[in-house]
Amino acid sequence: MSTARSRFFLATLVALLIFALAWFFAIRSLAGSEGPTLSEPAPEVACDAGGCDVRMTAWVEGRQVRSEPLPFRAQSAEIEPIPADASFGHVLPGQKARDLTAWAIGHEENGIGLAVEIFDTGVGGPAVLVFQTAGFDHVKRAHVVLTFDGIGLVAIKQRIEGPGPDFISMAPVDGGIGLRRVAPDGVVTSETLEWRPGPSGPELSPNP
Repeated sequence: MSTARSRFFLATLVALLIFALAWFFAIRSLAGSEGPTLSEPAPEVACDAGGCDVRMTAWVEGRQVRSEPLPFRAQSAEIEPIPADASFGHVLPGQKARDLTAWAIGHEENGIGLAVEIFDTGVGGPAVLVFQTAGFDHVKRAHVVLTFDGIGLVAIKQRIEGPGPDFISMAPVDGGIGLRRVAPDGVVTSETLEWRPGPSGPELSPNP
């Protein structure tokens, strides 16, 4: 009789432990699906003798955070809002609706263009897709995906157009980021990187 009671007591404890663990991970998953709120993205320019670094800033839960310098440097620190047009990126199949905010940084011929859009990754937080354009006669583009890692904005994916007729598009699509490239030899390649939860925030699979 004592053995039967012991087995019943042990089985009850195991069942309660399993229930508690299931509840814990369900609550954790639900909280992670929302993630922090990111708003008011804007460029920040810091200049030295060689030019000006451009960073992205944003507000996350009441504090301002920033990224590392973006690929293209400016020649001066003037910042002016501009309309966002197709020069920052084209529509891809399956692409979500776009809501771009854009700026011109520096003087016209030596200036750069910058546009951003914020979207929800669906796996624990938002992401910021940043477009840069540089060059006057032969415009080149850089595409950077930023996420919040609890400290600042970190670049988890980056693509920069090379010399010659090299064209890259990057855009949010359902469940991930769509990439499309038309290489100088005319070869077209496409891929979709899927969002997944990571220890410090949303990640893209396969890894950059």
